[in-house]
Amino acid sequence: MGEGWSDFYALSLLNNAAADDPNGKYAAGAYATYKAFGVVSYTDNYLYGIRRFPYSTDNTVNPMTWADVDDYTNNLSGGIAADPLGFNLGGAQEVHNTGEIWCLTLWEVRSRIIAANAGSVPTGNQKMLQLVTDALKMTPINPIVHRRSRRNCRRRLRHECLRQRSVDLGWIRGSRTGLRFSRVDQLRFRAGGDSPGNPRVVLSAVP
Repeated sequence: MGEGWSDFYALSLLNNAAADDPNGKYAAGAYATYKAFGVVSYTDNYLYGIRRFPYSTDNTVNPMTWADVDDYTNNLSGGIAADPLGFNLGGAQEVHNTGEIWCLTLWEVRSRIIAANAGSVPTGNQKMLQLVTDALKMTPINPIVHRRSRRNCRRRLRHECLRQRSVDLGWIRGSRTGLRFSRVDQLRFRAGGDSPGNPRVVLSAVP
């Protein structure tokens, strides 16, 4: 999750102007990855950076979901071509690859907060940064997506929604990444149908 948080903070701090499209394409580590690892043919650094896809809320660009943290359901089809450096070869549960899904989840929520604040990128971006920073203070050591972190997240979401008054508890419903907070102990995957292979629903807060 640390890889995801670091990508999220960097992207949010670098792309917080009114002209920055919250649903555009953004590369993590773009400047530093020109001809990365000595691969002189790698000049797509401003598209992919150091990740498998650019970060985007558009699933025709970045098709990844929480199914992609499992080697059995990892499937990079449906978006643009995956990075030419082959980062997925490290496996679905490689720390950079799982962190990438966590950042994509946060990026999706960020876009919804921006939309809920009249499309103001500076306002929504600042609220999301504050939300994530406050949530970090509640995070256990060596965090994973488990029962305690889901419970803390639900509590934090409820508090933030009531405090900000700009969004309600449904502002993250419909997130395409597939992570769902609920009263059950296990991580759920759901899809446009109910197939676990291509989840599109939801980061949803439950009372």
